[in-house]
Amino acid sequence: MRTFLDYFWWLLAGLAGFGWTLAGVKSNDIIWSTFGSALLGASIGGFVTKITTAKDKKEISSILDEIKGPYLRSEDEQLQPYRRKWHLYNVTRKKGQYVWRYRIIDFSNHLSVGELIGNVETPGLNNEKHKYIIRGAFRGAKLVLFSKVDGKEPHELYVIPLMGGVQFEHNTGIVIYRTWDHTDGIFPVIISPENILSSRKAGDVVKENDINYLNTTWRENFDQKYEFFPEVKPYKAPE
Repeated sequence: MRTFLDYFWWLLAGLAGFGWTLAGVKSNDIIWSTFGSALLGASIGGFVTKITTAKDKKEISSILDEIKGPYLRSEDEQLQPYRRKWHLYNVTRKKGQYVWRYRIIDFSNHLSVGELIGNVETPGLNNEKHKYIIRGAFRGAKLVLFSKVDGKEPHELYVIPLMGGVQFEHNTGIVIYRTWDHTDGIFPVIISPENILSSRKAGDVVKENDINYLNTTWRENFDQKYEFFPEVKPYKAPE
């Protein structure tokens, strides 16, 4: 059973750290400020360790994990209409064959300020389920999303150029990532507020009419509107 002395020294260190930090700020002394801040941070960490259970520590770690990192940020008001379920279609490559993949991203369960956070299930090479977290925000009208994966896999990076403007039924863009058979590439993406396929089952799109519809939709809404990788040839500058 813990006694008052278990907490006293951490509280004392915290007060000392706060005092030194304040003194450093007032005297413009960076050494006092740095030392005080370090002591204050250490005391808070030690105090939390003393008063929390293993379950509390796990929850605190989860919260810190949600807010740390160099993630993109947007004005929260701009994000509100997008905190819902979205239907995501992107091209991938499995066992040497290019296929359209259909998934659902749910941005409604995470309310992190300044960014979208969504859960998505992805079928693996042998249709096993993999769960990912996708995060993102806006830069102007451009929606930028990236998946949070373990250190062994490259991140998926999505760019939807007009997502933050007028909301279309078919928002088109590109994704840069590594497929299940280790092919690195830039692939088509469509994201829609409603399912645009005849099938409601997430996974690989197999019906010919659905495949043709996705191909045409992306080509008409993205491929024909943007210029890709123009080749610069030698030319004579005008005199």
